[in-house]
Amino acid sequence: MTEIRPLREDELEDFLRAMSGPFGFDLPDEEADRTALLTRFKKIFEPDRARCAFEDGRMVGTLGVFSFTMTVPGGSIPTAGTTQVTTQVTHRRQGILTAMMRAHLSEAVSHGDAAAALWASDSAIYGRFGFGMASWSTEVVIDRRHVDLHRLAATPAPVEILDADSIRASAIENYDAIRVNTPGMMSKSEGWWDRILSDPSWAREGATKARYGLAVEDGRPVGWVRYRLKDAESDDHHPSQDVRVSQLYAQTPGAWAGLWNHVMSHDFGRTIRADLRPLDDPIHALLKATRRAKTRITDGLWVRILDVARTLDSRTYRTDGTITFGVHDPLEFASGRYRLSVEDGTGTITAADDAAVELDVEDLGALSLGGRSAIELAMAGRVTGAPDEIEAFDTLLRGSRAPWTPLIF
Repeated sequence: MTEIRPLREDELEDFLRAMSGPFGFDLPDEEADRTALLTRFKKIFEPDRARCAFEDGRMVGTLGVFSFTMTVPGGSIPTAGTTQVTTQVTHRRQGILTAMMRAHLSEAVSHGDAAAALWASDSAIYGRFGFGMASWSTEVVIDRRHVDLHRLAATPAPVEILDADSIRASAIENYDAIRVNTPGMMSKSEGWWDRILSDPSWAREGATKARYGLAVEDGRPVGWVRYRLKDAESDDHHPSQDVRVSQLYAQTPGAWAGLWNHVMSHDFGRTIRADLRPLDDPIHALLKATRRAKTRITDGLWVRILDVARTLDSRTYRTDGTITFGVHDPLEFASGRYRLSVEDGTGTITAADDAAVELDVEDLGALSLGGRSAIELAMAGRVTGAPDEIEAFDTLLRGSRAPWTPLIF
């Protein structure tokens, strides 16, 4: 019989080993490296919130949770960061994932979370549990031979090269200043910042140690970047490297120009690669030759609404109006008919007797951060109602900023 339960502190290494099979990675060979990995993991992991599957004492399924505060347009909500979800290959198609997910979402409700959110390892899995793809994530690849800035771009802010310890306070301050205005961004504990700014050799994948740059204007930090250099093949016998950008945050036009200009200025750099970028990253507007920044778009954060009223009451709206909508939730956490009334940008959710628009909880989650289109979903048959009602629903829920979650958890 399968048991679903939280973890004990002494089971954390077993948890990592159980994950390693389905996710296809190995724990470090050296005991010192494994100990360091476990120490990093303990700083952020919450074993009491995990819901794992055991059969005859053996861990056959894993599901972890991080406690976050997630930004929504104009506000924030407590959110369960669903993570590290695996089932052993020997136990697939036996209902283990469904049992863990039900237990997890019930725990999140009891914990006081208005929603859950995750990064999907497989984009076909989580819709049936009510998670909707709420943001896009982009990878940008730039050929360094074409990195001249546009004649109308802002003057690049100066960038100082620092180490992780020296940049930490400014990095946190800048991240938080950007986070409160960017839907989809998550609060980070000190343990998370330890993880983000750590630089174990086994995690570098053949690249250099992390480099950090801090953009400064009038003596004030206004953005920062983290990147590595990795040797690349060259066809002309000159040194060649990829510049791999993992973090880049900017508060001003000068900071955007300065930080992008910094990573595009390495003499041996051949290609600049930056992943987990927002859909509205201004790199295309910064470059003289906009097409030289090749962008690949994929799914970003998936959101699962658990409390419709708390989620939608916590955000602001760009236009006033009223709409009724019905939510269908196969797991029954969010089912119901609701009226959203917006006045002076503030929304109020109340119960409704009817519904002008009908949709699944998956698609309400997709729309919750303001970055997806109800009209697009209606074109696919996933949102139903009269065209003018769907358009009104879309107009109310759309935000002014593209949602962005710059860290995979």
